[in-house]
Order: sequence, then structure tokens, then C-alpha cells
Amino acid sequence: MARVKRAMMKNKRKSKILKLAKGFRNARSTKYKQAKQGVIRAGQHAFAHRRKKKREMRKQWQIKISYAVKDMTGLSYSKFIDVLTKKEIGIDRKIMAEMIEQDPAAFHRFLSSVIDGDVSEMSVVAAPKVAKEKKEAAPVAKKEKKEAVKKSDDSDDLTKVEGIGPKIAETLTNAGVATFDALAKKSSEDIQTIIADVRGSHDSETWPKQAEMAAAGQWDELKEWQDKMDGGKA
Repeated sequence: MARVKRAMMKNKRKSKILKLAKGFRNARSTKYKQAKQGVIRAGQHAFAHRRKKKREMRKQWQIKISYAVKDMTGLSYSKFIDVLTKKEIGIDRKIMAEMIEQDPAAFHRFLSSVIDGDVSEMSVVAAPKVAKEKKEAAPVAKKEKKEAVKKSDDSDDLTKVEGIGPKIAETLTNAGVATFDALAKKSSEDIQTIIADVRGSHDSETWPKQAEMAAAGQWDELKEWQDKMDGGKA
């Protein structure tokens, strides 16, 4: 009978797999074959979840930077990143988010050196009590603003146009496009220029035609056409 001389390496491999499978349920933590399958599958899930965690953290950094830059300069997040890219400033989003949270004054100085012109002080450096009052007062002001727009006799409900939500309707109204007639006279390019700062991508090719039908009172024909659309796209 042949002599087996690979038992040591075999036992090392088994011990390594069983060690990684420690804590698994039933045979997956004690039987080599089931443990190996469980370790492979766990590794696949771990890889996917690490990638997902990176996406979630990047999203949180973007939100934090967006609010801070908007508060201090009035710039949108995309325009601010465009300035950094054009000036070849190699600071990543994680560092900027940490500066905003831990040292707002340092981020203020950084933003002042990047953006030409005056930069206002960031409101997050105020006392917690002031910040809380501001947070509570904001929804009231927003609600009053919506009611004022709603009560205006010269405005139409632009959200009846497929693809237009409350935020876009508010943006169009503030830009003077408050009625179906006014929207029907705008081209798709003009509409995209007005709603450029609204987050997301919006297809406005059908909006003027929908507004024209709404202004003419052709609601049945408009409803039938909208049922065939996909988010405002014909």
C-alpha cells in the first residue's frame, strides 16, 4: 500500500476552511464539504456588500457637501465639483465631508480659496439651539410658499403634465411659467435651461404639447396619450 505524504497540507486546508466557517449553522461549521461551499458563498456576498457600502458612503458624502456648499455659496453640487475638476484640485469627497463635520471653519477657508468672490459663513457653525429653530421654521416657510403659489389665480396645476412633479412645477412657476399656455409656448431646450438645478434627468420633449392640450381642455385625449407614456416619454 502506497504511503500518503500529504496529510499535513490536507489538514491545514481543512483547518483553514473550518476556521472561516466558525459560527455557521448546522453541518456548515463542522463538515468540510458543506463548510467549503458556505465559505465560498459568504465571500461572494461579502464582496458585493463591500461595494454596496462604498456606494452608500459616497452618497452620504455627496449629500453633506451639497448642503454645505449650497448654504455658503449658492452653487449646486455638480457645479462645485466641476470647479474642482477644472482647477485640478485633488481633494476627495471623504476629506471634504470630514472637514464639514469636524472643522467647518477649515472648510470655509478652503471654499474661499476655491471659489472667487465672497463666501458667507456656514450656518452649521451656529449654536445647536439656533440650528434647531432654523430647522423647525423651514417647513413652515416652505408650506406658506406652496400655498401662495397654489392660491394664485393666474397659475395652473402643472403637475397634470406627465413628467412634472411638485418641485419642477414650483421651479417653472418661479421662472414665470405658471400656466399651460406659457408652458406650451416654451421649447424643450428652454424648459431644460429653467429646470437645470433640479436633481435628476428629465425628458421634456412632450411637455409643451401636453400643456397645449391641457390649455385647450382636451383632457380625455391627454389622458389617453399619458396612459401610453413612460414617465413623460412618448
